[in-house]
Amino acid sequence: MRMTFLLKVSPSWRFAIGLYFFLRCFYILLAWVVMTVYPLAIANVTFFGQSYLTIFELRSSARRVYSPYVENVMLTFVPAGKDSIMDVQTGSVWNAETGRAMQGYYTGKSLAKLDEQADIIFPYHGLEPHPLPLLAVWQRFDAIWYVSIAERGYGAIPNDIHFPPLYPWMIRALLWLVGDGFLAGMLISSLATILTFKLLYDLFLEWGDQALARRGVMYFAVFPTSFFLFSAYTEGLLIATVVLALRAIRNHSWLQAGFWMGCAILFRLQGVALFFPLLYHLWKIRKTERWTFYLPAILLPALTVGVYLWLRQQAGVGVVPLDESGLHARITFPWVNFIEAFRLLFSGKAAYIDGLNLLASLSFLVLMVLGWKRMPLEYGLFTLATFVIFTLRVVETQPLNSMIRYLITLFPLFYVLAKWGNNGIVHRMVAYIFFALNLFLCVQFWTWGWVA
Repeated sequence: MRMTFLLKVSPSWRFAIGLYFFLRCFYILLAWVVMTVYPLAIANVTFFGQSYLTIFELRSSARRVYSPYVENVMLTFVPAGKDSIMDVQTGSVWNAETGRAMQGYYTGKSLAKLDEQADIIFPYHGLEPHPLPLLAVWQRFDAIWYVSIAERGYGAIPNDIHFPPLYPWMIRALLWLVGDGFLAGMLISSLATILTFKLLYDLFLEWGDQALARRGVMYFAVFPTSFFLFSAYTEGLLIATVVLALRAIRNHSWLQAGFWMGCAILFRLQGVALFFPLLYHLWKIRKTERWTFYLPAILLPALTVGVYLWLRQQAGVGVVPLDESGLHARITFPWVNFIEAFRLLFSGKAAYIDGLNLLASLSFLVLMVLGWKRMPLEYGLFTLATFVIFTLRVVETQPLNSMIRYLITLFPLFYVLAKWGNNGIVHRMVAYIFFALNLFLCVQFWTWGWVA
C-alpha cells in the first residue's frame, strides 16, 4: 500500500520532499555535533569602536558580554572546555559564567560584566530564546524581526517596517494553532522550501533533461547561504511565488499572475522586479489581446506596493524603501556599491564576509552575462532587474551588504551552472566550494556571526 502511494506521487514531489528531509536531518546532525564539540561560542569583537568578549552558550542560549581589559591590558580569549575560557596572553583559565579567573597568572581576578550590551550584540528584541536547542540555533537576526512583527505588530523594534507584512501575517494566522511564533515561522518556511525545490525541478526539467534538473536544484540546495531556507526567513516563499508568477505570465493567466506578483512583493520588495517580464509579455500581446484582460496583472501588484508604502508612511519613516537612514542605507548607483566594496577591501578593514559578498556578486554578474541566452528572456529580465535592485541600496557600514544571501533568489542562474556542470571538473569544483562554504557560514550563523 505504501509503495503504491509513493508511486502515485510525482517524481518532482518525491525529489523535493526527499531532498528537504535529507538536508534537514543533516543540519540537525551538524547542529548536535557543533553543540557537543563547541558548546561555547567565543568571540573577541569590536562593536562601534569598543572591544568586547562575547560568550554564547548554544545549548541554553545564555549570552554574556565582558570587557576584555584586565589591569589595562586587553586580553584575547579562546575556548578552554565546556564552561571555561582561556586568555592567550598568559594561559589563565576563566569561568565563562562568572568571568572569574580560576587558575593561572590572573587567578582571583574578574572580568567586568557588561549586561547592557548583551541585548545589543545578541538582539532577541524582547523575545525569549526558543527552549529547544536544535530549533534555537535557527532563531537569529531577521527571523526574530519577523516573529516580533507577527506577535507584537510593527513598531516594537525600531525600523521593523523595513520588512513587508505578508510573512508576519502568515505567522500570526498560524500562531493560534501552534502557540509558538517562531515554530509557526519555521513550519511555513519549511513548506515553502519543499515547494521551491519542486517548482525549480519542474522548471529546469522544462528547460533541459532530468539530469540537468536534479543538478540545478542540488546546486541551489547547497549554495553557501541556502541554509536560510531552513530558518524562519522568506527566501523560499519569495522564490516559490516568483516562479508561480512567471509561469502565470507565460500562460497569460493574468489574475493568477497579479495574485502571485502581489504575494512576492509583500514577502520581499524585490518582487517588483516581476514588472519587467510582465511588461515584456504585455508588449508582445499588445495587438492581440484586449487590455481589460490583463488589467488584474497590473492592478493587484500595484495595490500591494501601495499597501506597503502606506504602512511605511504610517510608521513615520520615508516611503522610499531603499533609503533608510535608521539602517544606515541609502539609494545609489549600482556601480557605487562595487566601488565602495573594493575600497573597503583594500583599506584592510574588511571582514571575510565583505570579501565573500564582493566575490559572489561579481561571479553572479559574470554568470548572468555569459548565461543570458540559456534561459527564457522573461527569466533573464527578472534576474537582471533583481540584481540591479539589490545594488541600488548601499549600506554605509557594509557595501554589498548580504549579497551572498540575496543572490540565491536569482534561481535561473543555477540552471546555467547546471549546464556548465556537465563538465566533471566544473561540477566537482562548484559542488565542493558550495558545500564547504555552506557548512562554514551555517555554523557562523548559528553562533551569531553576521554572514548575510
